Amino acid sequence: MKDAVISNLVEWMTPNLFGVYMRYGTGVSNKLEKLIDEIKKVKAYLADVSGQVEQLREMDLERQLKEVDYDVSDAIESSLSLRVAALAKNICFRLLLINQLDEALEWSLHSIKTRKLDPITNRIEAYKDLGTQQTKSKETTKVEPPPPPPPKKFVGFKDEADTLISCLMKESETLDVIAITGMHGIGKTTLASKIYHDNRIREEFPTLLWVDDGAVPSRPNKDLFLDILNQCKNSGSWKADTSDQASCSNCMDSSIGIPNDLSYLPDDMLMLMATVKDSLMKSKYLLILDGLWDTERWERVMHMFPATGKVLITSCYNYVSTKPHVLRFLTQEESWELLQLEVFGELGKCPDTLKSAGERIARECDGSPLAVEAAGNSLVVSSSPEAAKNLTEKWWEAVSENVSMYVADYGAQQRVLKRVELSYYRLSHFLRECFLYLGVFPEGREIRVQTLVRLWMAEGLLPDQELILNMRETADRCLRYLADINLVMVVKRYHDGQIKTCRLHKLMHAFCKYRAHEKDLYQHIKITEDRPISLTPNSRLCIDSDISKFLSRKPMEPSVRSILCFNEEEKVESSRIHKRFKLLRVMECSNVNFTRFPKKLNKLIHLRYISLSCDEISEIPENIATLCYLETLVVDTRASSLLFKANKWRMFKLQHLVTKAAIVLAVPREGEVSKYLRTLTRLAPSCCNKEVFRVAPNLKTLGIRGHLATLAEPRSMIKLNHLENLKLINESAVDCQLNLNCIPRTLGSLTLSGTHLKWECMSKLGMIYCLKTLKLINNAFTGESLTSTRADGFGRLSFLLIDTTDLVSWEASPDCLPSLKHLVLKNCVNLQKVPSSLEKCLDISDVGNIPSVALSPTTATRPPSQIQRDPSHDMNP
Repeated sequence: MKDAVISNLVEWMTPNLFGVYMRYGTGVSNKLEKLIDEIKKVKAYLADVSGQVEQLREMDLERQLKEVDYDVSDAIESSLSLRVAALAKNICFRLLLINQLDEALEWSLHSIKTRKLDPITNRIEAYKDLGTQQTKSKETTKVEPPPPPPPKKFVGFKDEADTLISCLMKESETLDVIAITGMHGIGKTTLASKIYHDNRIREEFPTLLWVDDGAVPSRPNKDLFLDILNQCKNSGSWKADTSDQASCSNCMDSSIGIPNDLSYLPDDMLMLMATVKDSLMKSKYLLILDGLWDTERWERVMHMFPATGKVLITSCYNYVSTKPHVLRFLTQEESWELLQLEVFGELGKCPDTLKSAGERIARECDGSPLAVEAAGNSLVVSSSPEAAKNLTEKWWEAVSENVSMYVADYGAQQRVLKRVELSYYRLSHFLRECFLYLGVFPEGREIRVQTLVRLWMAEGLLPDQELILNMRETADRCLRYLADINLVMVVKRYHDGQIKTCRLHKLMHAFCKYRAHEKDLYQHIKITEDRPISLTPNSRLCIDSDISKFLSRKPMEPSVRSILCFNEEEKVESSRIHKRFKLLRVMECSNVNFTRFPKKLNKLIHLRYISLSCDEISEIPENIATLCYLETLVVDTRASSLLFKANKWRMFKLQHLVTKAAIVLAVPREGEVSKYLRTLTRLAPSCCNKEVFRVAPNLKTLGIRGHLATLAEPRSMIKLNHLENLKLINESAVDCQLNLNCIPRTLGSLTLSGTHLKWECMSKLGMIYCLKTLKLINNAFTGESLTSTRADGFGRLSFLLIDTTDLVSWEASPDCLPSLKHLVLKNCVNLQKVPSSLEKCLDISDVGNIPSVALSPTTATRPPSQIQRDPSHDMNP
């Protein structure tokens, strides 16, 4: 999991494309095996020097390896495309053409190795020989930076400082560790410095220690404790009136307390740590550990600090303390105040002609003090007395129209992006590309996690590509980690805590675009009348303009990997895409309304992801079944039904088939199995039979839409042993007579819409022992009265939504729904009251005698910087 380049080539390409050539009996296997062996050697080297950031950047190995990856993939995929076309020829011509293709591919692989891979390995060998000398030449005397001076521009965090100082001054019998966490550039160090210099703190703590852990990445434990010991000595809490021997003897005294998990350290290190502990026990101390990176090391050594003091940590990692204080973003007013201080040095000096543009600039900084600082530095020159007045106003207007560009330009050479870089280079190689990939989305865009995860998978950014059934879990863990270290902002969560949507702060978005441009990871395309389009080979195209204008320019780059268009556009003709981009893998055009389903999309045989919109579509053509590598197909249409003419069961890699229309599938043949299919929404009732469910045994999410009374074989659903999410939408105005006993007992989430069942049947759902989420929409149940008791079951149900019902009276025993945490009632205009035992769980209500919005303490209004819990009813696809 060290780098996406190698895993993408070895773990994805080998079992797929290499396997295809083995089956065809080509002569390329030896070339591929030698190439992979060479790449594995480079991978081993990268693992050994993963911490030497500067050396790696100087050698630019990641970029060069990415080129090798692209070239090899292009060669194989191009040959494969021609081979598929050759299969349609007569037998004699077919064999001749295939032999020629094999020879051409062998020559291409040999050329890639000699021209690109061999120079990389030669550079590595040369670097290994000079590594020791280079390391010695770069060694300098370690000088620990002094504590920062009191901040001169302290805006917006006075309340935060008072809160933290109060926490630090509280007495505690055990070591109290408090952490200030948050995104890069949000002001953690500034706040800590303010606390460090506060008179209340200096009176309370005779010994003040400041350790800048971020200033020296990967510093040894010995340097850390020597720094603390020197500060103790300077503060007078360390007594130097004993001999070295006595001091060492005292250090090894069992009363000092050396944790067992540090027994692997050498004796001199143990003595140093014990000396530090002994010194700290002599007075009340406050240790401020600024910019903590190595959380594992901190967990190992924190037991060495006595309870006579407090520890205050600043870190991007939310999990460094059991008492994290997540620092909020600046308000718009605070951002404008800080911007004035940055530009003019004091408040009230900004000319009236610049205020409007200045306030817009401050607002566009998205609450980040570091972004305000960068924007301010870009304005300082224009605000000098020598600057002409009209030029100054034009400059401020220009900056206000594209703040992100000026922040990025300034940050590329200054400290803005350098801060983010510290976290970036501590990520594993594959996680770096997952993070940078977020920059393909427009700035400020709220990103659905389902879409992001599917794109990650299709782009080959995740490791262990052969473990397809576990890739969603891997992707979820990656995103949670990026959120935990504050590189990604969580916008909404599901009620169970899972991330629903996320976004990048503008500072992070600028960083992703800047680094992606260096690595040629993707290319943003903006159409202008006077500039020709120049496409980067092997890139992903993020089209920020109308795709029809883009295609009308006749762009041509066969090696383009992805097309991602987030610009809304109507009535687009797609017939030219397959001619321009023959090796396309990803087509994300969900905001583009095509006039019809692209007829020749089947020519792009390497496609793994398709998402498009087509209002007038009524069927999926039969030839799409040739897309044997397709993993995700999303079709947005207004049609009520969608005939899937293609034999979906031949598309053995398909994992997600998503549309709001009722899908009519072909009957699978004997022996056909779609073991990777995880999402199927929404299926027509006529296709719900044992044959369909037999060939999709690993379904996790299923949606069914139509007249549910016509379900072909409702009992066949009970055999879906891995089903977790089920959504049933009835389009008949009468009781669908749904047999609730046929619903799988493995369900964690169930949504019923328009089913018109009787409330008396509700207890049958309570027997689904895993059920945690239940959504009843559009008269899913009807009747004027409901009585809920503990006997009804629902032992694990934590979320209940009732939307649109004729319910009038609801009685509930005190012990019913024991695990319920969130109750959402919408359009329940006849309901007289909510049972008193459930009022504490009420999140949102829209009932006759209750105010339209009533929030419980758990969902009360939060500051904008905090996470939103999403109680809406669109959890299922």
